[in-house]
Amino acid sequence: MEEEARVILHEAVGREPKTQNLVTVIRSRFGPENGVDLELPQREPIRFD
Repeated sequence: MEEEARVILHEAVGREPKTQNLVTVIRSRFGPENGVDLELPQREPIRFD
């Protein structure tokens, strides 16, 4: 059982991390092709009174 736990941990931790741009990851999960199409409000300049 200990060996099995070592194998599972090695497979989970031993992988090389995926290097992706944060914008790419967000668009892949929340883009219009995935059913999320948000209407963004019109932006106005910041007013300093």
